[in-house]
Amino acid sequence: MDDVLIASKTSNGQEIFLGGVNLTTKRNVQLGPGHVGYAHQNDIQMNIGEVWQLELGRFSEMEICAPHTENWNIMWKGLHTKTVPRTELRHFILNHLDAPYVQPSALFDGLVEFNENGKGFIEVEGSLPNYSVGLWRFHDPLHHDYDNNENEDGNYYHSESRDFRVKYTGVSNPERVLPPDTILRFFLSQPYEFMGKDVYWLLLSGWF
Repeated sequence: MDDVLIASKTSNGQEIFLGGVNLTTKRNVQLGPGHVGYAHQNDIQMNIGEVWQLELGRFSEMEICAPHTENWNIMWKGLHTKTVPRTELRHFILNHLDAPYVQPSALFDGLVEFNENGKGFIEVEGSLPNYSVGLWRFHDPLHHDYDNNENEDGNYYHSESRDFRVKYTGVSNPERVLPPDTILRFFLSQPYEFMGKDVYWLLLSGWF
């Protein structure tokens, strides 16, 4: 059994994906349900800031390959042991994981490429990091905007220079500005086709 802090809840509109911090191993994790797959029903009662006793396992080691090495299934759910208040989450997380200051170009070992709109991605057939979730801090703020057209639909954050832009997929209400020093939780999507190649998109799941 591991103690796991729920650190993010993201949505694709139909299902919920849980991210966490394994307080036993001090590693980021992505938490799938107790069956094959990694998506939960929208009504799942596990919330950001809660610490749960979980037995984690995997149905098939063959499914675990770079960069998505943090995927685990909840084989058994024990007690909800505590809830860390939102105002204390930042300090709590920094006691267990590092969140270094970087430029956007340094995310995921510097392997992220950027298109003309500032959106980051990593090519599936290129060099890959051995992880798909990380915590970082920027020296500059990020500003919220909303894009809803035939090509894009969702919440985004961009740098003041607008040379960096990332989609926010979390279920918590967006904040207008994420100030410098905010802990940002980035992750890589599943593969999507883009301009004739498969890519992992850089996404933002939450902040502290």
